[in-house]
Amino acid sequence: MLKHLLHGSIRKKLAILFLASALPAFAVIFLYGLQSRSESIARSENELLRFAAHVADIQETTTLSIRILLENLAMLPDIRDGQAAACKQVLDRALKTNPNISAITLADPDGRVIATTRPQAGANLSGSKHFRDAVATGKFASGEFFIGRLAPIPLFPFACPVLDDAGHVRGVLLASIPLESFSTLFNTMELPPDSFIGGCDHAGIRIFRYPSASPGPVGEPIRRPMFQAAAAGGVEGIKTDSGTDGIERIVAFRNVRLDPDGPAYMTIFIGAPKTIVHANAQREMVRNLGIFLLAMAMTLISGWFFGGKRLGRKLEELADASGRFGQGDLAARVEPDPDVTEIATLTSAFNDMAASLSREIEGMKRTEEALRLSQERLALALDATSDAIWDWDLENNQVYFSPRYATMLGYTPDDFPPALVTWEGLLHPDDRENAKRIVADHIERGAPFTLEFRLRTKDGRWRWVMGRGNVVSRNASGKPTRLIGTHVDIHDRKQMELELLNAKEAAVAANQAKSEFLANMSHEIRTPLNGIMGMLQLLEAEVRDAEQQKFCALALQSTNRLTRLLSDILDLSRIEAGKMEIRQEPFDFRGMLQQTIDLFMPISVQSQVALQLHVDPAVPSNVKGDPLRLQQVLTNLLGNAFKFTRHGRVAVEVYPLPSRNESETRIFFTVSDTGCGISEESLRNLFQPFTQAAQGYARNHQGAGLGLTICKNLVALMGGSIAVESEVGTGTNFHFCVTLGSLPEALPQRTPADTPQQTQATGRVLLAEDDEVTHFSVRRMLENKGYSVTSARNGQEALDRLHHEDFDIVLMDVQMPVMDGLEATRLIRASHDLGPKRNIPVVALTAYAMPGDRERFLQAGMNAYLAKPVSIAELTSTLDKFMRGGA
Repeated sequence: MLKHLLHGSIRKKLAILFLASALPAFAVIFLYGLQSRSESIARSENELLRFAAHVADIQETTTLSIRILLENLAMLPDIRDGQAAACKQVLDRALKTNPNISAITLADPDGRVIATTRPQAGANLSGSKHFRDAVATGKFASGEFFIGRLAPIPLFPFACPVLDDAGHVRGVLLASIPLESFSTLFNTMELPPDSFIGGCDHAGIRIFRYPSASPGPVGEPIRRPMFQAAAAGGVEGIKTDSGTDGIERIVAFRNVRLDPDGPAYMTIFIGAPKTIVHANAQREMVRNLGIFLLAMAMTLISGWFFGGKRLGRKLEELADASGRFGQGDLAARVEPDPDVTEIATLTSAFNDMAASLSREIEGMKRTEEALRLSQERLALALDATSDAIWDWDLENNQVYFSPRYATMLGYTPDDFPPALVTWEGLLHPDDRENAKRIVADHIERGAPFTLEFRLRTKDGRWRWVMGRGNVVSRNASGKPTRLIGTHVDIHDRKQMELELLNAKEAAVAANQAKSEFLANMSHEIRTPLNGIMGMLQLLEAEVRDAEQQKFCALALQSTNRLTRLLSDILDLSRIEAGKMEIRQEPFDFRGMLQQTIDLFMPISVQSQVALQLHVDPAVPSNVKGDPLRLQQVLTNLLGNAFKFTRHGRVAVEVYPLPSRNESETRIFFTVSDTGCGISEESLRNLFQPFTQAAQGYARNHQGAGLGLTICKNLVALMGGSIAVESEVGTGTNFHFCVTLGSLPEALPQRTPADTPQQTQATGRVLLAEDDEVTHFSVRRMLENKGYSVTSARNGQEALDRLHHEDFDIVLMDVQMPVMDGLEATRLIRASHDLGPKRNIPVVALTAYAMPGDRERFLQAGMNAYLAKPVSIAELTSTLDKFMRGGA
């Protein structure tokens, strides 16, 4: 008994001695444990920051993809033209290839929807932030979240302006992305219980938070302290905050920006409970202390010699369990011995340490698996996207390219050239210096860039690519250290642009050739027509027989109508563009009808086809409108009727129609004939340009097929419509109506003072004209009126005569040999030798009568403009005005 007590006493003394010697080491390890706990908390916070940065990178990549899509769409001709149907097709195709976007809409600068992929257009969009920012800045802009109307899910919108060539906003493209995708991301992160991932917009409004059972609903402001911390201006940060659910969390945040120097449009938050983070650190400290206890236990092996075999066996069990745990057996444990207090305490500490380490190792395995899955999904996303993504580390000059970069150029990722060669080495020589300069300039300024260039493919061809890049990180001195961006294959678009450009140039060239042809044809037709008209006017002044004078008058009417018709046909571009003008002037309606009938009476007599006119008594005599255009329609229809009628009659009937108000008069016309008629098949295309009826109206007669098309356009411009009914072998009836202005029935009569006085004119005229017939007719008409006329055959001769003789006025043709009329006029105006004669009135008498000719001649220094063919009344009126000093 004494021996046992003595043995126990010695054992206790040894234990006390051991503890006393181990206290300093215990203190050191305890302090180390505290430091390890702080480092563990810091690692957890860094892990939260890394998660936040990962989510922010995903959002930035998504935003960049949307930006690229919208900016590409904004450059398409259909989108810039703003045609609703074509825009709708473009937007539908874009949405189909980008399922991560909920909707795409095109609106005009006032917010009115032009085209959209939504089932319904919705309200005016001008009040939204992203729309206003895009219009104000002319750049891609972010907005404020909203809840979708068709599907009640939170959405985040973006806007991109559609600019014209001058940089003015012609419209705005809008797109939105659903925020539900963050829930999937949250589930893959394997965060501790009661953790969350959330986000707010630039105003601090919560736009998403997962899990959904969150303290604050979407659409309401987040906690003020958290928003203030995020808005302080930094890129990222850590803050401890208690939520409205009473849980204190460590929250990491990361700001998302469109531009590095711009304000944040979104902030990402990831929070984990503080108690869990600190508990993990606590377990790590306990583990370190457990190691110390284990060391003490191993030291107590010497107690085997004092405590007997039972104590030794327990120490052997502890050592065995420790070895198995170190080899990976996380279930290794030791049963405590209640009879030996020291051993029970030691085994309990070992078991707690093993359990803590087991939980931590399992947690690390789950985190590693989640990270592996996240990286795998990111790789799948990079493979699936149609854009090549690159990441450039400027400090180490290392570049990452996604697999799409290689396949875009015909390579596989395995045989792609080295990363540093893929851009500069593959650039087209003509694009290399400009592209490198732009990129270097934007890197220096830290600004995003967009440029287009050509890259060499594996088979040696060149492919158009659009590159975009943005600075995402800087060092302490503000120098950019990292760029990310995309390369988009735009080869098909560039090919289409090239084809459109070639087509446009071909169309411009064809239009220019057509204009030159029309101008030349106009000149060549008007010149002989002027001779015909001049000779008829001379003949009319010489003959005294009433019937011969009537013949001359009718012939002159025909030349006048031919001149007007020539002007209409030669101005095809104006007709096709719908820019033909309808004048509004008072005229005698019945007199116009009778004049038209008189024009066709000789044809009626010659063909022995009766010409009849019936005007309802209720039709007014005085109206307001364009008599020449109305007469042109009647002349065309009557000309066709006589052309296709061999026997019977041609009739014109005129009736009034009910008017919609007192200021207008509506009149109905019927032009009928007993000719060959038109087949039912040919009636369908009768009013189409350059087409003729297959029977009667086409094969047996020549014609350009423009007459009825011009009639239809003119009638429509005069507020009416035209229709036709016909039967083969019986005849044809054309019906049309027009709207004219109402006037009092009695118009003021011209007094004798208003009538031009037929007096003998005096004055010296220099006539510069190279066409023999025109020269003869104009000279004779002027001499018959009393003028003294001196001739010149070209501009140089006119200039010489003006130096040596005195004249009152010059009639100057434009197209002449040796020196044209424009050059002669410029020399007259600039001559110092002519003295006061350089200010002599110069009147252009020319066959150039295309739009813009008159203005060009007046700018050259001419005082007035007369287009061939010219009437003697118009010619003498112009001369008299200058002779009286009326210029």
